[in-house]
Amino acid sequence: MTLLKIGSVLLVLVLLLAFLIIMPTLIDSTTTASAQATAVGDAGSASLIQILPLLASISGVGVSLLLIYKVVK
Repeated sequence: MTLLKIGSVLLVLVLLLAFLIIMPTLIDSTTTASAQATAVGDAGSASLIQILPLLASISGVGVSLLLIYKVVK
């Protein structure tokens, strides 16, 4: 692998690490929003809000892995 590819892989890994650092804040925010929606009586919105961390984690990790695949290929 050339030096450019190694640098690109390192940058994508930093992107993944930054995403994983932000993830607890996202989980905390969605928990608060879900509790508020439940308190108001909107169970449907609370259920959808609880799915957001799962979708965010799948997309964040997926995009990082896709970028690493494209760089290494």
